[in-house]
Amino acid sequence: MESVSELRAQVLPLFRTRRELLDWRTVTQFSRDAAHGVDLLRAASSRLGAAPVVPVVQRASDTLFRTLMKADDSNGEIQGVVDELLDLHPELCAADPPPAKSLVDWLLAWQFGESGGYFALDIVQYATALGGAGLRRYREQLAESAETEPLDFLGERPILVRNQQRLAVIDRDAQAVIRTHVGSSERSYRFEMAAKALAEIDELGLAIEYAHRGALVEKGHQAESSGRLWRDLIARFRPSEATAVAREVFEAWPTAKNATVLHGVAGDGWSQLEREVLGRLRESPREILPFVLDTLGDSTRAWSEAQDLEARGVQVSERLWARLVRAHRTARPMDVLPVVRRLIESELRVADSARYRGAVAMLTDYCTLCASIGVSEVGLAFVAELCERYARRPRLLEEVRRARLG
Repeated sequence: MESVSELRAQVLPLFRTRRELLDWRTVTQFSRDAAHGVDLLRAASSRLGAAPVVPVVQRASDTLFRTLMKADDSNGEIQGVVDELLDLHPELCAADPPPAKSLVDWLLAWQFGESGGYFALDIVQYATALGGAGLRRYREQLAESAETEPLDFLGERPILVRNQQRLAVIDRDAQAVIRTHVGSSERSYRFEMAAKALAEIDELGLAIEYAHRGALVEKGHQAESSGRLWRDLIARFRPSEATAVAREVFEAWPTAKNATVLHGVAGDGWSQLEREVLGRLRESPREILPFVLDTLGDSTRAWSEAQDLEARGVQVSERLWARLVRAHRTARPMDVLPVVRRLIESELRVADSARYRGAVAMLTDYCTLCASIGVSEVGLAFVAELCERYARRPRLLEEVRRARLG
C-alpha cells in the first residue's frame, strides 16, 4: 500500500455494510472484518506515518458508529471495535499531532454528536497532541458547544462535567479535581472518582483521604468499591498500614474477595486473623467455601465446612457442591459418592432432555469413583435403579447406553 487514498479505499469499506446486521453470525463476521481494518490502520501508520492515518481513523470511527446504530449488537462486538478505533486515535495523534484546529473540531463533533451519548473521549489522552494553544482553543469551543447540551436528571450537562473533570487532571489542580468530581455530593462513587483522579496527579495523600471518605458516606456496593480503592492505595503507598486497613475493609464487607486480600497482605500475621475471618465468612456459604478452596487451597477443610453448614441448616448450592466434589474426590473419594449421587438425582428430578447429557456424565464419574475404591457393584446398581425409575424417558436411556453404562 503506497498512498493514503489506497488505504482509504481498502480499509473504509470494512467499517460499513449493506447487509442487515440483525443476527449474531452476521454481526460476528462483520466485527471480525472491522477489527482487521483496525489492524490495517495500525500497520499503515508504521509505513506512512501517524499523521496521514489520523483522518482515516476519524472517518472509520464515524462510519462504524453509523453502522452500529443500525445493528443488533447485543453481544457488544461492534462496540468493541469502536473502542479499538478510539484507543488508536489518541495514540496516533500523540505520535504525530495533526493541526490543532482540525483535531479540536473532530473531538467536539464526536462528543456533542449522537456518538457522544455512547462513547466517551478522554481529553487527557490528547493533551500532548493539542499543546497549550490547542487546549485553549478546546476550552473556548467546549464552553460554546456545551450551551446546547441538554441537562440531565441531575440538572447537569454530563459531557461538559466530564471534560471539566479531565481538564482539572491536565492542569494538575487538586482543588479543581475535588470540586468537579465531588462538589456538594455525599455519594461514595463521587469520592472514589475524585480519589482516582487525585492519584493520577500524584496527590496521593488526598487520594487516600477521599477514597476513605467514600467508604464511609454510604453502606452499599459503591461504598465497598471506594473502600477497596482506599485499601489498594494504602497497600501501594503506605504498606506498613496495609494489614490494618485490609482488615477494616473486610470487617465492613466480609466477602471472599476481601478476605483474600487480607490473607495476602497479612503474611505471617494471618494465623492470628484466620479464626476471626473464617467466623465472619461462615455467615455465607457463597463466601467461605470459595475462600477456603481457592485462597487457602484446602479441599478437606472446605468439605468439612460445607458439611457443617448443612448440619446447621444452611443450604449449600449444587454448584458449590460440584466444585467441592472436583476438589475433594482425589483425597477422599468415598466421601464424595453420596454427594455425587445426590447431584445426579437432583439433575434428573425434572424431565428435561437438555439436562440428560450432564447427568449421565456425572453418572459415569460416579461409576468411575466406585471402581477406584473397589465397589463397582454400587455404581452398576445405581445405574440400574435409575434406568428402572426413568424407564419412560427414552432420551435418558439412550444417553446411558451411549455412555456404555447399561
